Amino acid sequence: MQYEYTIITDHYQFYVEDEECSADTSTIWDTSQGGGLLAVNSCLISIGTVRYGGETRVIVQVLDRRPIDAVDEFDHVVETSIEVPSGRLVVWSPENEFSTAPRISVRPGIYGVRVCYGNTNAVADTNATSGDDYYKVVLWPAEKQPVRVLK
Repeated sequence: MQYEYTIITDHYQFYVEDEECSADTSTIWDTSQGGGLLAVNSCLISIGTVRYGGETRVIVQVLDRRPIDAVDEFDHVVETSIEVPSGRLVVWSPENEFSTAPRISVRPGIYGVRVCYGNTNAVADTNATSGDDYYKVVLWPAEKQPVRVLK
């Protein structure tokens, strides 16, 4: 399944989180990984963006197995994992309302996650409220895995 959203990102980030996670996001960036554009805990991934905030295209794919897509078309690609015990993922950002954020139903369990950063090198103004940058988040059933930069 593929889902496309326009998320109002802010503070250079947005989240993909288990609906019942309740992670402390105030300190998640203290241990950023993935080239400084990703911060994780077991049930939340904070995805760094190249613009401070505004309308941002986010694509989420849920697959049955690890993707075999080439990563060449993206500027940066990082893999990690997320626990989704509730079976509901929420895509949201710090200043947005959690209760109205988009939700994606998945089987409860652990998922591998590939975060692909597209057109980030084309962003000239990091304070622009819109841009051509986009972020693709691909999930598939997997074992827990550490953060790994692919590109």
